[in-house]
Amino acid sequence: GSKLVVVLGHSKCGALKGGLDAAKIEELGMDNLNHLIYHFDPIINEIIQEGEERSSKNEDLLERLNVSNVQQSIEDIRHQSSTLRALEKEGKIKIVGANYCVETGVVTWL
Repeated sequence: GSKLVVVLGHSKCGALKGGLDAAKIEELGMDNLNHLIYHFDPIINEIIQEGEERSSKNEDLLERLNVSNVQQSIEDIRHQSSTLRALEKEGKIKIVGANYCVETGVVTWL
């Protein structure tokens, strides 16, 4: 009976930082972690600008990745669940994205 699906990203996300620092993380030899960090490569490759540093220290890139990951997750939900897609199309539910700032506690709706 839920009427709202919220995909909530958060600032300073460790998984996204790992995705940006994948080359360094890979050297640790943790197979399960390596699988996770490379999951974000398609989004990173889409949003990174030519000559831009691919690093978790690049706060602008990390924030853009966070927003893009939320948006991609919403699209994945719509694509992978015909039930939720149909309910949204019929206006019975909404699928929305937001970002939680861990420093301030503020939620920004996308």
